[in-house]
Amino acid sequence: MRLIEESGTVVINPLDGLLRTRNKLETTVILKSKGLPVPDTIGTEDILYAYEMAKSMKDVVIKPLQGSRGGYGAVKVDDADIAFQIMRTLLTFKKPIYLQKYVEKPNRDIRVMVIDGEVFGCMIRVAPPVGQWKTNVAQGAVGKPCTNIDKAVMELAVKSVEALDLIYGGVDIGEGKDGYVIFEVNGSPDWAELTAVTGRNPRQGPCFIHDEEVKGIIT
Repeated sequence: MRLIEESGTVVINPLDGLLRTRNKLETTVILKSKGLPVPDTIGTEDILYAYEMAKSMKDVVIKPLQGSRGGYGAVKVDDADIAFQIMRTLLTFKKPIYLQKYVEKPNRDIRVMVIDGEVFGCMIRVAPPVGQWKTNVAQGAVGKPCTNIDKAVMELAVKSVEALDLIYGGVDIGEGKDGYVIFEVNGSPDWAELTAVTGRNPRQGPCFIHDEEVKGIIT
């Protein structure tokens, strides 16, 4: 892809930006450096340090550094000793530890699609009703229309995509107890569910223009 890009061919997302989103830790560090809200996160190969952090955080999520399709391999743990065993297994296979404090939220999050500096559309992703904390569509969540969306959510989404030097991206934002938090930015997001929910195809029509009067999230 780099050869294609360097030949002068226009690519939808620059390769460097796309690679940043493939590394979840790099994404988180960049967003944090820009003052954007992200979960408390550590990346390390020091298992004792990670163990102490898991104890202090209490509820944690251990994620693959690279992943897709709805967080396959991400595990939520509320016991530091169980976390220790998972992290030791990762290190055995020469995988770094990527640990985040679990952010309590409603059984949903907000997926915002940004194209060329503007919000194209959004949907509320509602987790399955029983036994599932993940809000990814690939893990069984259901997309619902964003009837109203806070302007702050859209601003966070646009700033996140810009911070990673992307042309377009899917930004996952949660409603934490202390405010909005950015969970992830996807540089190659699926469009199927968003199109089904909004009736809008990203290949057609102008970008979504928000209502300045709208405040809050209503589902």
